[in-house]
Amino acid sequence: MTKRFEGKTVLVTGAGSGIGRATALAFAAEGAQLVLSDINATDGRASAAMAQEKGARAEFVQADVARAADCQAIVAHAMSVFGGLHVAFNNAGINLPAKPIADVEELEWQRILSVNLTGVFLCMKYEIEAMKRGGGGAIINTASVGGVIGTAGITAYCATKHAVMGLTKSAALDHIKDGIRINAVCPGGTRTPMLAG
Repeated sequence: MTKRFEGKTVLVTGAGSGIGRATALAFAAEGAQLVLSDINATDGRASAAMAQEKGARAEFVQADVARAADCQAIVAHAMSVFGGLHVAFNNAGINLPAKPIADVEELEWQRILSVNLTGVFLCMKYEIEAMKRGGGGAIINTASVGGVIGTAGITAYCATKHAVMGLTKSAALDHIKDGIRINAVCPGGTRTPMLAG
């Protein structure tokens, strides 16, 4: 029986743990060839090894999605190794320890914004270029239930996830004519290392 993603190249950021790792392994089980990225090289390589155990071709690229050059490198790796990019799951994200917004330091605010929002923008920028060359594709951004409602103590996180929702909706309208579907998923509380932290 043909697997759903046989011959398709899938890029996953934040693939070293949690939702990113689970998604990468689900794609591996469906025959995808994978480019996995995470800032944590140990965890990211472990995810790639798990995907390989499922029979998938899986490459790992260490990257900080807050850096344009790193985002460009992930996509370039997919193109050079697999010759195209069909699906991208922009999942990398961080949170702060729970605290009221008045107690959030400016550097903390800047970091969560750079990863959770700017990181999605930068990844999409380069993914869209690659997908346009290949005739289309699909992009999924991880927002959150925190992108739909506000939650006390994680205001910075909620702000970024609300912004990811707006970014996703507008980008989808920009690029549907290019054959690129762009959507967001909004998970609720999920037992991941980030939530445990």
